[in-house]
Amino acid sequence: MPHRHQATPAAARPTTPTTPEPEEPPFDGKFRAVYQNTYRLEPKRPWAEESVLGCLRDVMHEMLASAEYDVEKCAGLACSTAEEVRARVRELGFDRYKILCVVHIHEKVFQGIHSELGYLWDVHRDRFVTYTFSNTHIIATGAVFGVYYE
Repeated sequence: MPHRHQATPAAARPTTPTTPEPEEPPFDGKFRAVYQNTYRLEPKRPWAEESVLGCLRDVMHEMLASAEYDVEKCAGLACSTAEEVRARVRELGFDRYKILCVVHIHEKVFQGIHSELGYLWDVHRDRFVTYTFSNTHIIATGAVFGVYYE
């Protein structure tokens, strides 16, 4: 039996499971801004349909003017076109809008196309524009959605 002032060996001590405490990120000398609610329900810069439609139309003409249909190439082309449209619309600086962009590219072989998109929608604040581009080989439809968030 150990004396009163003698430490017990580590193997003899009961162990209790410990959870590591979450580490705080190191202080980098910058203070974090804490914003309070503005209680503002309308954007300072509202959605301008004509400007967004101009961006969509310009990008689709620039990127798709000489495009020919190829399954693999058109999938990547649709993504890059949507990313470019989204970047240009973001440059317009609409506050309190999340920008979503969808571009579909179809082969032009004398067929009809019917496309529908459905979302949960705030009819007073959410907005969208669509544009259809075609050349001798493809038909492309683009839609840009401005979804308002508070």
